[in-house]
Amino acid sequence: MLNIILSLLIGSIITYLVTIISSTIKSSEIIDDAMLTYALLMMSAYEVSIQQLEHTIAVNKIEGVEAENLRKAHQMQFESFANKKIGEVVKYIPPAHTNILKYKNFNQLKVFLTQQFRRKYAESKQKNKKD
Repeated sequence: MLNIILSLLIGSIITYLVTIISSTIKSSEIIDDAMLTYALLMMSAYEVSIQQLEHTIAVNKIEGVEAENLRKAHQMQFESFANKKIGEVVKYIPPAHTNILKYKNFNQLKVFLTQQFRRKYAESKQKNKKD
């Protein structure tokens, strides 16, 4: 009788641990994919806002120092906006998963996105060499 209870207890513990580990791995994959998607969306917004700024500078014929000042101000404002948005997203991630986060501000986001594309480019380049 004790053997049956002990084996049931050990089986339950092992099942619980496997469930916890597999759900942790899955959640880290989901968070990683979500962060990549969010980074792509944020960089797309950044590119669109830069295009709008350059269009405005061209249409209004702003030149020299004034144009550079506008670009710097725009970049600072967008980074501030992006940092606030990233901070809002990070608040919703459970504390147990904060070690999974790849970026916590806009500069880290740009580095993360660059690394992701370099890695994917290297993988595709290796596949092409094998073919």
